[in-house]
Amino acid sequence: ERNVESVRSAKDERVREIRNAVELMISRLDSALKAKLLTLMGQKNSLTQETEQLEHLLQEVEHQLHSSTRSELIAKSGELSKMIHQVRKKPMASFVTAPVPADFH
Repeated sequence: ERNVESVRSAKDERVREIRNAVELMISRLDSALKAKLLTLMGQKNSLTQETEQLEHLLQEVEHQLHSSTRSELIAKSGELSKMIHQVRKKPMASFVTAPVPADFH
């Protein structure tokens, strides 16, 4: 009878250890997931901001092209060129984001 109780107690202890280990692994996975999602949201926000700035620039240039006379466009050509150059000189690395690995270790 004591041996049976001892075996059951040892089994229960092992189950508790395994559950604790699994809970710790789940907690680590949740933390890793949160970090990856935060990284992805940051990248998405940066790209969204870049896209909005480019769309605004495009709208402004198109507005100037459609609403200005040729002489006005010539007078504004330096300003328009400067606006476009600001986009062209921006490094492409700012548009490329590092992939976030989908695996969990």
